[in-house]
Amino acid sequence: MSGSRSSEAGILSYHEDLSGTLRCRRIKSEALGIYKPHYAYEPPGYESDDTVPIVYLFRGHEREWVNIDEDNSRGHSTAIQDIDLLIKRKVLPPMVLLMPGVSSTNNAVHSLGIDMMGVGVGGRGIGTGQFYTYLTEEFIPTMEQRYRVRPYQGRIAIGFSLGGYICSLLATRFSGYFDHVGIYDGTLPFGGYQDPRQVGDAKYTDRVWCRSPLLDTALGKPRKFAKMSAWNSVDIIRRADFHQLFQIRKTMFWVGSAAYGGYVGNRDRSRYFLDVLSEHDIPAGTRDVVFANDASHTWHWTDRFAVSLLYRLFVEEALPVKGKLSFVAKHLFQQPGTTGDSTKLG
Repeated sequence: MSGSRSSEAGILSYHEDLSGTLRCRRIKSEALGIYKPHYAYEPPGYESDDTVPIVYLFRGHEREWVNIDEDNSRGHSTAIQDIDLLIKRKVLPPMVLLMPGVSSTNNAVHSLGIDMMGVGVGGRGIGTGQFYTYLTEEFIPTMEQRYRVRPYQGRIAIGFSLGGYICSLLATRFSGYFDHVGIYDGTLPFGGYQDPRQVGDAKYTDRVWCRSPLLDTALGKPRKFAKMSAWNSVDIIRRADFHQLFQIRKTMFWVGSAAYGGYVGNRDRSRYFLDVLSEHDIPAGTRDVVFANDASHTWHWTDRFAVSLLYRLFVEEALPVKGKLSFVAKHLFQQPGTTGDSTKLG
């Protein structure tokens, strides 16, 4: 993205009226061999000895959750501004929001949050490409040391698109850490990278994961299928033993999607993943993945999903009575000119 509002200074300026505080920080990563930035929101009046929930927000570049211009769907606020408002009004409890960067500086290369397999990974902001190691051995432990985490429902991850995939990966491979993971329109892989919508005997028919140039640096070109299964959240679940499934079941999954599949949304991938969770008795709080009748693969709907999920988790009787909208839905969920019920979450 170009333009002053998309720069670090512009983002911080746009959020300067928050009741809480938004900062951009950097971690010296031994795994990546570089300093890697992240954004951190701390609630109003936060003190270092306060016990709070921490919410990890994933997509690609660290700026995406706080960049009002990340696409043209956002109106006047980001999810961070919406959450800050609800904390100020005491609708939501104080919480810390963390937005780690998992892509190149220019956001052209996405790491997928894995230890990347492409030849000559490099590139500004990528370093060695060992992002799974960075997240699980450096970033998360650093946040655990920095913040006193609420013991109950204290560790949450929410991701959009490839960030949704990262949530699924961490919840299955780094199992037992998160209390809840929310996935909105996640670019989730099919098991064995076989697209069940395709007919015939061809192997590796998942076009996104097997052929998309966007993933060449992360997964290798040609693809290294023998190694890729270790990063497939569906495959991880299916080969998990009793102990591993016990750990995975400690996390509640919330899966939402756009109203469409195919080339304009990830509805089919989301339904497939929800079915896999059900087959293995892994808890899911979602009945129907379609978040709203007009939900799309945009930041407007991602922000609404994130706010809705946090409201669902932290506010008693959050779901609206049939035919009515809750306070949060009324004030935050509706995009001007739409009629979708975006409270369809539990």
